[in-house]
Parts: sequence; C-alpha cells; structure tokens
Amino acid sequence: MKLIVGLGNPGAKYASTWHNLGFLAVDSLAERVTSFRGFREKDRAEISQVSFEGESVWLMKPQTFMNLSGEAVGSFVRYHGIEPEEVLVVHDDLDLELSRLQIKKGGGSAGHNGLESIFQHWGKDFYRLRVGIGKPPERMSVSDYVLKNVSKAEILPIVESARQALEEVLNKGVNKAVASINVWPKK
Repeated sequence: MKLIVGLGNPGAKYASTWHNLGFLAVDSLAERVTSFRGFREKDRAEISQVSFEGESVWLMKPQTFMNLSGEAVGSFVRYHGIEPEEVLVVHDDLDLELSRLQIKKGGGSAGHNGLESIFQHWGKDFYRLRVGIGKPPERMSVSDYVLKNVSKAEILPIVESARQALEEVLNKGVNKAVASINVWPKK
C-alpha cells in the first residue's frame, strides 16, 4: 500500500462518531509507527508520510468533510501517481454488523457519500477496509445514527481492530491479509 485514507469529518463535534471511524483508525495506526512525526495540512487533507517495514506509506485524513472526500483524495493520487490497487480507504459501513471488518476491492457505495465522492473524483478500483457499524435503531435516520456521539468504551475496541487490520495489510500485503481479516471479529 502506498496510501491509506481514513474517511471522516474534521472538528471536535464529530470526533467520536461512527462516521469518523476512518479518521480514528488512521490516527491509531499513526501513533504506533515510530517514523510518524505528525500530520500536516496540505491540499484539503491532513497527511503524513511514514515508513512501515522499510516501505513508504502516506496516511491521509481528508478535511473536506465526508461528502467531499473525493476532492482531496482525487487530487492527491493524481499528483503522486498512485494507482488504485495501491490505495486502501477505511470507512464506516452500515451493511456490516457492529465491529465486523471486511476488505474488498471496488464495488458500489451503498449510499456512503464519502465513497461516492471518491468514485466521482477518481475511480472505484481501490481497496476498502469496511468497518461495520450496523443499522440504526428503528425511527432513527441514517445521518443521525452515523453522526451521533459514541462512548469511548463502545468505539475504541472497534478502532483497535481496524488498526490491527491495517497493520496486517501493511505486514502481509492486502491479498494475504484478506483471508484472515474478512472473518473478524474472531469468535
């Protein structure tokens, strides 16, 4: 992987929401990489270039808000000549049960506006780490559900699993990591 993108929304208001799982997973990974020296703001994103197992990897958190994530991602990958198979996007997913992880390449957006924006501004053939958040309770809108504040006790174990999955991808390569990650959480 040359680029790992965590999807989310900037600002304290959204920091502990389901929609920020991508940001939280990238932050958690960054904290464990010894070459991490902080994020810097560039081209509507927070970015950092780190070394993982001797390989250079970009970490990115678009600051355009979720629905415009593709603007930052598209311009970054074009400028750096990064191919779709070298990109992993981490995002929340309503269609997976809570805490379930799945890596997939390509596919549709299933109504996820951050993914839809990336499709419009760049393409679809990148890898995705889908982080399950389950369906909203009855009578709660999807937007209210993904933007509600979640307790640290509930969100941190899921962030930790996503971080472990990212490390597994970086250690083994995405194709070898898929087989084990797609059965997480392990029962």
